[in-house]
Amino acid sequence: MGVTANPRKAAEYYQKGALLGDVTSMCNLGYCYEVGIGLTIDKAKAAEWYQKAANNGQARGQNNLGFFYQHGSGSARLLVLLFLLRLFLLSSSSENPS
Repeated sequence: MGVTANPRKAAEYYQKGALLGDVTSMCNLGYCYEVGIGLTIDKAKAAEWYQKAANNGQARGQNNLGFFYQHGSGSARLLVLLFLLRLFLLSSSSENPS
């Protein structure tokens, strides 16, 4: 019994796994977004899923996110800037309670 290649179905299952917390699925979903396997290319979503995988200790997610940084993906840089801004805003609000 074989299975016919179906990129959309693959991306759908990776997304289901990722939403259930499977770190390999998170990384695979990031790759689908990065190169357009079954999905429209979206570098921001790719970086987001690589970041989630990396945060959960998935080595390939860490590697792929590092590749984004090495090659200057604006999406990954934007995520870091947004994260740093959020940290700054949280620390500012805790220092100056109303």
